[in-house]
Amino acid sequence: MRFLKIYLPILCTAFLAVAAWQVSGRLPMPPTGLAGQKYAGFSGVLQIWYPENLPENFGPAAAWVSGVASIFEKNNAGVYVRLTAVAPERLSAADDAAQPPDMILFCPGGAGPDGLLPLEEDFALLPAFRRAGDWDGGRYAVPVASGGYVLAAAGELPEDLTALPDASVGLPECGEAALVALCERYSVQRAGGRTIAAPDIGLSAVATPEPTPQPVAGTGLRAESLRAGTEAGLYAALLNGEIRALALNERQVARVRAGQADGKYGDIRFLNAAGYTDRLLLAAIVDTRRDDLDARAALCEEFIALLLTDDAQARLAGRGLFPTAMVDALYAGVSGMGQMEEALRRSDCVVRGAFDPPVEVDFAALVSGTRSARELMRELRNGR
Repeated sequence: MRFLKIYLPILCTAFLAVAAWQVSGRLPMPPTGLAGQKYAGFSGVLQIWYPENLPENFGPAAAWVSGVASIFEKNNAGVYVRLTAVAPERLSAADDAAQPPDMILFCPGGAGPDGLLPLEEDFALLPAFRRAGDWDGGRYAVPVASGGYVLAAAGELPEDLTALPDASVGLPECGEAALVALCERYSVQRAGGRTIAAPDIGLSAVATPEPTPQPVAGTGLRAESLRAGTEAGLYAALLNGEIRALALNERQVARVRAGQADGKYGDIRFLNAAGYTDRLLLAAIVDTRRDDLDARAALCEEFIALLLTDDAQARLAGRGLFPTAMVDALYAGVSGMGQMEEALRRSDCVVRGAFDPPVEVDFAALVSGTRSARELMRELRNGR
């Protein structure tokens, strides 16, 4: 009994000391030094929402952000970043959520400026992207990564596409504005009667008479199935002359290049890229109305700045995406990717704004032959 009276308090004290040491290693530690002054001792979790369909629409963008978040956490002791995939419609009302996120990631049209904080930082973006997150005189989002479009063919295309009266242009995931931009270098005055294959919607974008079903050599597919068929079917049709050109985005270019490395799609080559894109990943800070909003917003703005650093933007090359910041080119000499990057780096590239509706072009005028693609692109640039 005397033994317990003497040593029990000592053992309890030692146990509590060890437990406190272990727990302290798992809890967030407040920032120190300059970070501690700037964020007033904030420690905890920054919540970032992104649309759950982002992987299928924009490849591994979320994985890239997650990798940069790991660096951010190391730079800011006690601060953790949690990425959460949510239903796309929740992004537009993120500030009204029961537990709102600190930031959101979205693509053009995926969120509105209401409920977002204006950004104070002047980020060093490429010229074409500098106004992509602006609204009503303020900046409410920042493009941190981008994609693009390029024209692919299995042979030479004539300068005047009307020399191909039965040609088809495939559009796996491409809108009318991107198609006009891809045709800009060609003397397109009349596109009537040309079928535009759009397998995602299963319909032709231009009303044309249904062709007589013809087998596509070596594939077993028929012409009518190409418009509602698979992407691989479109590549096969391109190689067999059923379709003369394909409009591809960066993800599809990567698939073709991977197939070529395995001995497939050998004759497909990439021509000119579009001086237009609506493929953006944007970051914005949510007005959560929390008591510590200022500290959280300052951290979020620092995180956005980190996404735009040379090192973080260079990591996009491993994800098949393009920089939006003023950094060195990533894909010089890389077929397909190099053409897209060069087009995106031009100051006259047309970029859809974060909060803008889809870019409208007078596609009917192009089809009827009354307007050229060059004229339509000139109007888009002048209207920015």
